[in-house]
Formats: sequence, C-alpha cells, structure tokens
Amino acid sequence: MEKVLQIKDMVINFIKEHRKLALRILAALIIIITILVIKSAFKKEKIGNSAGNLIQNKGLSVIVGKWIYYIEFDDGEPSGIYKVKKNGEKTEKIKSGYFEYLNVVDKYIYCLEKDQEKNQYNLVKMKTNGNKKETIARNVDHSPITATKGKIYYFKDESLYSIKDNGSRSKKISDKKISYYEIDGNMMYYIYENEGESYIAKMKLNGKNNNIRIGKLNDSEYVSLHVKGNKIYYIVKENEKSYKLYKMKKNGEKEERIYSFTEKISNINMQDDAIYYIENDNGYKISTINYKAGNKGTIKKLEKEVDFAIVDKWVVYVTENKDNEIVVKRITTKGEKEQSL
Repeated sequence: MEKVLQIKDMVINFIKEHRKLALRILAALIIIITILVIKSAFKKEKIGNSAGNLIQNKGLSVIVGKWIYYIEFDDGEPSGIYKVKKNGEKTEKIKSGYFEYLNVVDKYIYCLEKDQEKNQYNLVKMKTNGNKKETIARNVDHSPITATKGKIYYFKDESLYSIKDNGSRSKKISDKKISYYEIDGNMMYYIYENEGESYIAKMKLNGKNNNIRIGKLNDSEYVSLHVKGNKIYYIVKENEKSYKLYKMKKNGEKEERIYSFTEKISNINMQDDAIYYIENDNGYKISTINYKAGNKGTIKKLEKEVDFAIVDKWVVYVTENKDNEIVVKRITTKGEKEQSL
C-alpha cells in the first residue's frame, strides 16, 4: 500500500512540475483512444468468401494469402477440395468428398458437405490442410453459407440461421424468403420477396431490426446487390432480356439508373472492382463491366452457362474438355491467359 501511495505522489508531482507536457500526453491519449473506438465501430467483418462468388456461383473457389482453394469435379459432380498457389504451381489435394460453397476464415475451411447415404447437406468445418473435419449443423438447405470469424450463416427450411463455429447457439435470424445477401460491417443487406413484391432490406447480424426496407419493386425483381463504400449497387430484372444496374445510398435515397443490359444475363458476380456475369446473346460468354458502366468487355466465349468465382485477378470456372470431362480452369479477368487447375 505504501508503494502505491509513493507512485501516486510521484505522478501528482510530475503533473504539477510538467503541467504542459502532461496535458499534451493526455490529449494524445484521448486522440489515440478516439481513433481506436472509431476504427472498432467501422471494422469490417472478416468474410470467408465474397457474396458474388457464393450466392449465384456456389462458392466454387476462394483465395487466401498465396493459395487459391477450389472444388474439383469428377463425372460432373464435386469430388474434393484442392488448393494451388497463385502462380499455378504446387497443386495439393485437401479433402475428398462432395463439397460446395467454400469459405476460408483464418486456418479453417467452412462449406457444405453432401451426405450421399441420407441425401442431405451438412455444414462442416476442417483445417485448411483437411484435418479435423467436424459437423457444425446437420440437414441444412442446399443454399449458400457465409462464414465470419466465430459465426456462420446458413439456411434451414428456407429460413436464415446463424451458428457459432463450434456448433453451438444456433439461432433463426430471419424467416423471409431471402434470395441474396451480403454482409457489410455489422449489417446484412439482403433481397427478399413477399406476396409478389421484391424488396431490398437490411438488418443487424444478430437479427435485430431485421426488416428495415430500403427498396421496393412491384412489377420487376432485384437479383443481386453489392455494398461499395456508402452506396448499394444492385441489378433489377424486368424480364428475361431486360436487366438494369442501379445505385443508391445505404438508406435508400438518391436512386440512380446507371446502365441497361441489352442481353440476357445470369450468374451475376458483383465484386469491388467490377461486375462479372454470364452473357447469353447468340452464344454464352463471361463478360465484365465496371460500376460506371464503362469498359464493358468479354473475358471468355463459352459453349454453355458455367459457375465461376473471382479470385484475385483470375476467373475460376467449370467447363468441359474435348473428351466431355468436367474440368476446372482459370483465366485472367482481362482474358489474356488461361490454364487448367
């Protein structure tokens, strides 16, 4: 106790003798604490894969550090998880099995696994080397999952659930017919339908305030969205050959149409740098356009529609070779270089 009182007296004496310096130190500490609080408030949630890769393209691939993780195929069905270095070297097999919707957070892979005997899908996790596979939730919907640090979002009986990564505290956070969602900070922005009307809404990740509507359509539908800065970019489908790109503020204000697609599009993959999609106009192709509706281009002509993922500066996609075998390939987002995985 005596030592504590001595330290207290020393601090008081120092402040008295060096008042200006003490005030500067206190001001600096206040600024540092304020910055840390602000950074914490706006901290981005760590996401296991992008919404663009997961929602309409089955989470075929994801990149973490120097490795690209991807799903291999055999006889047209998923047969295992592999990884390859970004430079295309050193391909390694991680795990055999029927897996979809790849997510990687820290040192774990989260995905769906099909139980062939029971004909059901389970939410599983494993180490990135394939070890210690365990089931987190059983008999879930064959729908996208999204893993974050400590929590996974999945569908069961067409409702959206969250669950801790150890399999505990499963919780229904929405029973709406959600067709598309994206996590941004501590919020989820999503598309759902109700009685023939299409909505964009948002909610907190814990499910509170789970129906704050920010967009509504009566005679058309929202098909995808992407949160970019303080704006939401989204695509509206009016009919099979009429799609339009819009943007608005996160609160739904200042809606603006940016671009009208003149062909049928599908498998829309909205990333931060650009929008990637399958274009069907006298033949299929992977196309891209930026958010200012300029620099529209073709990446790859195709024989048919394919699932694909954007990883780094690559498009990873599933196709058939000359022997009609299902193979996984990648091509640069500028279409300059292509190789098999």
